[in-house]
Amino acid sequence: MQPTQQMTVAGQIEAKGNTVFPVRFISPDEAGWEGIHIQSSAMGSRCVGCSLENIRTSGVALQVEAPFAFQSSFIRNVPGGTAISSTVPITLSHTVIDYVDTGLYLSGQPDQTHAISHITMNRCEQGVVNRGEILNLDNSIMTTYHGLYYEQPGAGLYC
Repeated sequence: MQPTQQMTVAGQIEAKGNTVFPVRFISPDEAGWEGIHIQSSAMGSRCVGCSLENIRTSGVALQVEAPFAFQSSFIRNVPGGTAISSTVPITLSHTVIDYVDTGLYLSGQPDQTHAISHITMNRCEQGVVNRGEILNLDNSIMTTYHGLYYEQPGAGLYC
């Protein structure tokens, strides 16, 4: 990706890599890039075996507005920014989030449940900011400074 540009997905994206040959979304420039924006029309999109890296300072690596699956992947190097910001339920599994300010920022409807399992968060200022959803963190590891932060009463956490 070119510096300061964002990939916008209005249709459907399906990216499939593996641990040896991941699909890499990265900027070669130190200024970073703007991340991926999954618009509300992008139903059924998913990324498996992908790596999102070198997002600009204070940016968002993955902004999600449609149901989306991000599995067996990495998000690295989002200084002062957010790895995943979602307003809808997401499926997130077997993923490493490393060196970001906020790992997950969830701000959808109170009755939404996210399918999140086997997540490792390292070097995050805040692991998860939850604004009212029900959150399941099955078999996940967080080595963050502030762990979980709930902004509204009624938010739930199940481990």
